[in-house]
Amino acid sequence: MNAIRVPAALDRAKRKREELVDALFTRPESLSEVLPYNEYLPEHQVFVMKDGSLGAFFELGLLEHEPMTSKEIVEAVASLKSLFQLPESCVLQILFDQLALTPFDPGISKMEQESQSENKVAS
Repeated sequence: MNAIRVPAALDRAKRKREELVDALFTRPESLSEVLPYNEYLPEHQVFVMKDGSLGAFFELGLLEHEPMTSKEIVEAVASLKSLFQLPESCVLQILFDQLALTPFDPGISKMEQESQSENKVAS
């Protein structure tokens, strides 16, 4: 029995079509595979990590310390010290993110608005 040889151009077109179908319909790797936790338990507000440990996440806002008195700053720092006294079996990870301009400073917002309205070339 003689095998029919498919011309190279048709073979390439078939491979390209298969690549297109794969790209359109193959499900990508799940995001959950790269996350460090397996599930969130809302009733306890904790995450079950992949290693079986529990994790909690907190979002803290920055203190605008410029208008504070020195006594208020010392009290604020003292109140945070307990957050960093953890047992040896605990791990603390801190992620810090800060905006270029603080939304609490109306002076900066006003200057930003004025500079946008005055400088037509930069916009």
